[in-house]
Amino acid sequence: MGIITGGVGFFDSGLGGLNVLDACPFLHSSFPVYYYGDNQNAPYGNKTKEELAPLVFSAFDCFAKLNACAAVVACNTVTALFIDELRARYPFPVVGTEPAVLTAARRGGEVLVLATNATVNSARMRALATRAEKSFLDCTVRLCGCGALAGEIERHVLDEKYDFTPFFPKGRPSSVVLGCTHYAYVKKEIADFYGCEVVDGAEGIANRLLSLLKTLPKPTGKEALSYLPQKPSVFPSFFTDEKRLEKGRKIKKFRWHFPLYFLGSGGLQNLNFHKRMFVFKTNGKKVVKKSQKF
Repeated sequence: MGIITGGVGFFDSGLGGLNVLDACPFLHSSFPVYYYGDNQNAPYGNKTKEELAPLVFSAFDCFAKLNACAAVVACNTVTALFIDELRARYPFPVVGTEPAVLTAARRGGEVLVLATNATVNSARMRALATRAEKSFLDCTVRLCGCGALAGEIERHVLDEKYDFTPFFPKGRPSSVVLGCTHYAYVKKEIADFYGCEVVDGAEGIANRLLSLLKTLPKPTGKEALSYLPQKPSVFPSFFTDEKRLEKGRKIKKFRWHFPLYFLGSGGLQNLNFHKRMFVFKTNGKKVVKKSQKF
């Protein structure tokens, strides 16, 4: 069986990018989506650029073979280290993930940015912090590398009793910016720990992607055989639409519902996690139906 080409790719080292995908409900009936999660090599934040390069380009080569119309780097570390190279190397537009530092800086006070070590040490992140402080003089930006946090979330996010607070740096900031998409899973814990507003960038990414896709033709739904490193798992997105309709949200019923393909080393893991957290919203408490696979 083939895979529908011409869709939108999302790439992350593991589970974190699913937060970004969930912020893009307009995709569910408009484009096929390829979620490439490299969970086997997660977390990325403590690896060098040289170690990450073959992993990142392998994922984007897969998107290129699928004739993707656009791709999202749903990983702050990869955005910080590779976004310019990715945009230069591939024919489709690439949307990056950047911490919402400027949004938080407008409120003044100390802005604590929690991110991976690789993101904190990147020239891109430091330039963003400098720009925020120059633009908003009553703001100071404090960058903190949380070396182990993303890995702990990847392993224990479904454990409701697990305590993530030992991995939060101490402080009394005015606001906190999440500089890793994994951290959104413990957003409430972070807000309770610091007692201030916590900002993530998922909505901004969704808005940029939506503006981009409005300029592109929609796929016809035609399946085509494509080379992939492994057979993908597929989860029809209409389940998500039905769940949202149950909550009273107005969503147009489309005649064609494009599938969501899970690729990469974490394909099946991410498929099942997506069902639990974003479709049925069981938080790991209830067994869901078996995954559909090619």
